[in-house]
Amino acid sequence: MEAKIVGFILIVIGGLQAVKTDWFIRFQIWTQKTLMGADYIPSAKTYKIARIIGAAIMIMGLSVAVWGK
Repeated sequence: MEAKIVGFILIVIGGLQAVKTDWFIRFQIWTQKTLMGADYIPSAKTYKIARIIGAAIMIMGLSVAVWGK
């Protein structure tokens, strides 16, 4: 039962990162400015990599939900 809950959480987080990438990129920009005082301007490649990571998290969550014990 716990594996299904964890899998569902991973699917939701990965789905948000794959679909609403700008939320996570804005969080990255905010942390860079707040913690390091740096001006961080993400490129198109950053958005693409964030979507790929989101899809990987979704696949991992799906596998945990289906095959987890």
